[in-house]
Formats: sequence, C-alpha cells, structure tokens
Amino acid sequence: MAKGARQRGVAIERKWQADAFEWNGTHWEVTCTKMVEKGGNLVPSEEQIVITAEHVVTASGNHAQRTARMLGIKMPAIPVEHQFIVMDRDPALVDYRAAGNVEHPVIRDADAQSYVREERGGWILGVYEKNAPARFEYGVPDSFRADLFQLDLERIEDQYMAMNHRIPSAENCGLKDDFNGPICYTPDGNPLVGPAPGLRNMWLAEGFSFGITAAGVTGYYLAQMMVEGEAEIDMASLDPKR
Repeated sequence: MAKGARQRGVAIERKWQADAFEWNGTHWEVTCTKMVEKGGNLVPSEEQIVITAEHVVTASGNHAQRTARMLGIKMPAIPVEHQFIVMDRDPALVDYRAAGNVEHPVIRDADAQSYVREERGGWILGVYEKNAPARFEYGVPDSFRADLFQLDLERIEDQYMAMNHRIPSAENCGLKDDFNGPICYTPDGNPLVGPAPGLRNMWLAEGFSFGITAAGVTGYYLAQMMVEGEAEIDMASLDPKR
C-alpha cells in the first residue's frame, strides 16, 4: 500500500512525533518533533517542523489516548495484551506449497477467538483473548516504544488446542517464537472512523484491533467523507460519537 501511495504522489515521512494540533480558522497546524534512535529507543530531538493541512487524519494506534489529550476529546481506545506464537515449518504445508498451490487462506476460528495464517512454511496463531489485560489506560509511557509484555501462554492453551484440531499436522510442529504485545481495542471491537467530535476537518482512524486488514478501505471511505460529505455505505457502526 505504501508503494502504491508513493506512485500516486504521496510523501511518507517516518520517525516524526506529533506534539501539538492547532486550528487557525482555515487549516490545521501540526507541530512535529523528529525522533532519533538512542540506546535502542526513539527519543525526541531538537528538530521541529510545523505541517499545515486543510484536513488531518489521526491513526495513532496504541497512542490514541495521547492524541485524544492533545485534541481535547475523548477516545475510547486503549491497548490490551495480544499474544501470538510462531510455529516451525510444517512438512504438510511445505508440500502443499511445493505442489504449486497459492498461499494458504487465513483461518479464523470464531469459537476459539483466534486466527491461524501461513508464515514461511509454518503457522502463526494469533489470539483475541476474552478479558485480555488492559494496558496503559491513560497513555503509553515514553519509555515503552517497541517493547513486549511478559508471556502467559497458559491463557491461550485452548486456542492452541483448537488450532491442532483444525490443522492436525500443526501438532507436530515445534514452537519457533512467541510474543505478547499491545493491540488497541475499543469497547465494542469496532474502530473509530469518521469526524472527530467537535473539531472541523479532523478525522479519526483509531482503535483498529485488526490493523492492516481494513487500512485500504478506511482511507477510501474517509476520503469520500472529506470530498463528498458522506461515505457511500453506512458508517454508523464506526462513528467515533457512537
């Protein structure tokens, strides 16, 4: 998607932190600070710029509460723990791909609240836990950048067994890696997509628990809202004011 955006004239600048938003009556002025690597973390530098724009979209992921404070609004989206495990190569899957088959479809198990997808000849099991521990209710601390939480694999044992039931060959695969990191959630599980309450030309794309899956269509319908005044589909279930 980034490649396609650049081909259409979009400029993507990385490692800039938005520190202030100000509406001057005709457009937004966004003060940004250049972030630099130091001691394994990204820290603010002395370099700052001000970006002016008629419209602004915030898509700040786990940092939604920080964005909300700067905008002076409430945003019901906070990180929760999200565990997933990476399995070693599955001979059955390797043979399946060697036979000329396309990438294995993602398996979503609604009963087990998990998904399984192919990853370099093996499998990834990702779990959407019921009552997953919430983290950083009032904002992610500056010291937490790309860190992880303590693993608790016993919590996802049922999902692991469900994966083996769906894919029997996975039971013989070893565990390659495991992770427990933050993922942003809203109370009803739907993201916040649409105009920020009480703010002109400020648009939210926050609280995505499924990330890149909905990225393209979110941009598409937000653009329709900006240009046409409304999207061609009913966006009420994603309205930030719901």
